[in-house]
Amino acid sequence: MYFEAHGVPTAIVISSAFVPAARLQAAALGAPAYPVVVVPHPVQPLTPEELQRLADKIFEEVVCRVTSAGGSLRESSDTAPRN
Repeated sequence: MYFEAHGVPTAIVISSAFVPAARLQAAALGAPAYPVVVVPHPVQPLTPEELQRLADKIFEEVVCRVTSAGGSLRESSDTAPRN
């Protein structure tokens, strides 16, 4: 949230296993609906090709988050894993 507070848009990408921790941290920092892009867990065993396909699937959402179309920090966000 530091970067956004200073006018730098970001896209946070986490795996589904980290959604609860991310929500707790965001709430503690005053932004309970902080937008994140969620991918299925785990990502560590994926091959480079599988990671590329996963990145391709979330690309548009990430671009949306870092452009003016991405909205504000206070908007609700998706928590469902992306397949």
